[in-house]
Amino acid sequence: MTTTTTTTTMPIPIPPGVTGMELGIVVLANSDRRQAELREEAQRRKEERLRREAQQRQTEQQKRI
Repeated sequence: MTTTTTTTTMPIPIPPGVTGMELGIVVLANSDRRQAELREEAQRRKEERLRREAQQRQTEQQKRI
């Protein structure tokens, strides 16, 4: 499994009193959520592909009969 890391910079208004650590926690939480979304999407695609392949095999077997 390969992990690709991309870094983007964009100005974010930081409210007064927010520490760098708090900001880092928010960024990490967002990143974790995005990673989870990507994993779910990959899993869904894999299940769809396996379903299509199984259906195709079944169709091919029925043609032989």
